[in-house]
Amino acid sequence: METSFVILTHSDPAQVARLARSLAPAGRAFIHVNAESDVASFREAVGGDAAFVEARVRVQWGTCSLLDAILSSLREAIERSDSSRFVLLSQSCRPIRTPQAIGDFFRAHPESEYIGMRRMRPYGIDRWRLSYDLQRNDLPAWSQRGVVGKVLRRTGLAVPALDWRTGLGGMAPAKGCLWWALTRPACEHLLREIDSRSELMRYARSLFGPEEIIPHTVMLNSPFADRIRHHLTYEDWSQRGPSPKWLAPSDIEALQSHDFQWRDDYGSGEALFARKFRPDMFPTLPADQQFSA
Repeated sequence: METSFVILTHSDPAQVARLARSLAPAGRAFIHVNAESDVASFREAVGGDAAFVEARVRVQWGTCSLLDAILSSLREAIERSDSSRFVLLSQSCRPIRTPQAIGDFFRAHPESEYIGMRRMRPYGIDRWRLSYDLQRNDLPAWSQRGVVGKVLRRTGLAVPALDWRTGLGGMAPAKGCLWWALTRPACEHLLREIDSRSELMRYARSLFGPEEIIPHTVMLNSPFADRIRHHLTYEDWSQRGPSPKWLAPSDIEALQSHDFQWRDDYGSGEALFARKFRPDMFPTLPADQQFSA
């Protein structure tokens, strides 16, 4: 059972190279470098330890471009490998278990789908996430009215508000952690659903952070729903900020303990990976902790 790791990155080629090398014994890495970054420096740093996604996307935070990059990378990873599982990671992730332990874990759970999520509610912050039209609200109010608004909408420069029930095609909405580990059949189902539902990506382009909603909604409403488990990438959100806390060397011992269990808004479970680590964390970790089981 081979695993493919899809890594999203935009900076720090040396960090990405170290991550790819650390994962190589457990599977093959496919690296998506933001189209705004120079891919040559990443190719030089990584060498032959990983493959690079050719269909690169110019990623801008909060927009559908990140979902586009994920889907593009997943398509290539599926086409270019016979892996039975695909794991989505960022450049600031690192494994906290040995390659052998990671492989053993996935072999012991060959049909589980690790994608932490919860159902969304049609009120409060969830309703805002489901109904906020990013493209329309980024335009000045005057451009959305009268003849000007009509022209912009007809040319596709302004997208009219789309009700989430229509946009999701009747699927129950869900949101969750971006970093998942799905089986090949689940990934193929995800891509087929997106390809066959034109309204789904149209709706996704109106959302803020659709990468945390669209894959999770598809999985919740799929034949794989009863196999969904908590995600495997640990993040520390205790500061309740817009992003997780940067992890420190003092966090490593607890993360790598055999009985480590953690809980977040999407449930509880164990972890095979963790983020966010600063680029200089890799070389400063004690050698005997790099991949302790």
